[in-house]
Amino acid sequence: MSPNDNHYSIVPDHISMQQYNPATQSQYPPAPDQTCNLQRDIARAVELINKLQSRDRVPDDKLQKLKEVLESPFLNTVREVYESIYNSVDHQASVEVKANVVAKATVAAFGASEGYGHPRVVELPLSTSSNEGLGFSVVGGKELQTPVMITKVSSGGLGDRYGHLKRGDQILSINGTNVEQETHENVVNLMKLSRGSIRLVVRYVPKVLESLESRLETQREKVMLQRSLSKGLDLAQ
Repeated sequence: MSPNDNHYSIVPDHISMQQYNPATQSQYPPAPDQTCNLQRDIARAVELINKLQSRDRVPDDKLQKLKEVLESPFLNTVREVYESIYNSVDHQASVEVKANVVAKATVAAFGASEGYGHPRVVELPLSTSSNEGLGFSVVGGKELQTPVMITKVSSGGLGDRYGHLKRGDQILSINGTNVEQETHENVVNLMKLSRGSIRLVVRYVPKVLESLESRLETQREKVMLQRSLSKGLDLAQ
């Protein structure tokens, strides 16, 4: 504030008068980035822990344990799952839509923290110069009232080389689109439309696949039995 002024300067402290040009400065601050960046927040938390450790204000053993959790591969997995689902929402969408996505992301993150069937984020590069497929097969979908499951992974294929996909992985989302309530055809089309790379969120639940295959086998046997009975009736006539 200068002696001759009756108001405070609006020039930020870190910008000198030589740098400041009112004609080029926006009247309002830039809109905040609405994408979820937990990795940045975790890095800030670790930085704060390092400062606290240097000042001996909090017992070091507790700070060290917290730091180890924040930097652990386990928390990194939870973070990736949450961000992948949260960032799939259009941030110009309604409050209800955003709340629904936050809820799904939270549920997925809790699922990743429970120690069973951890959701994983897998990214497979797609080459335009070759006709190589994704290297895995899927079964299931909304029409069967079942999740979409990976039934076979080709050794040396994309899914094996880059994603370490496994038979028994459930596909939760494709390129940010939740597919838990999608038909088999829509799931396949979403994968076919991918360009450059395909980003999947999967969860290893082999018992779900076993139950699904058992159910499909029972249905197949019923169809075969009905066909044989139908042929028997035809012969009797």
